[in-house]
Amino acid sequence: MLLILLPAALGVLYVHTFGVSAVYGDSWSVVPLFDKWFSGTLQVSDLWSQHNAHRSFFPNIAYVLLGIVTEYDKVAEMYLIQACFFVTLVILLLAFRTAVAHLSNNLRA
Repeated sequence: MLLILLPAALGVLYVHTFGVSAVYGDSWSVVPLFDKWFSGTLQVSDLWSQHNAHRSFFPNIAYVLLGIVTEYDKVAEMYLIQACFFVTLVILLLAFRTAVAHLSNNLRA
């Protein structure tokens, strides 16, 4: 069980060691959302707007909420991403355990 959690722990350790709160790349596209939020003009259409070939509605909501709480600290965003990876790992582990249990029951029958 500890070996399964090792990648998640290493990811958090990596963020802790090397995480820097610097805006770069596509992160600059979120900055206008904060300007609109603090001026009181942020609308759903701003969150739904297209970015390259996709729409980032839910990530934009997460960016704005996390940015307001942490003053757009990118390290906090990195920890949130690690938490999402951990939740995904747990869900996959539970699905794998269920599938293996189901398979072993079918083989016994």
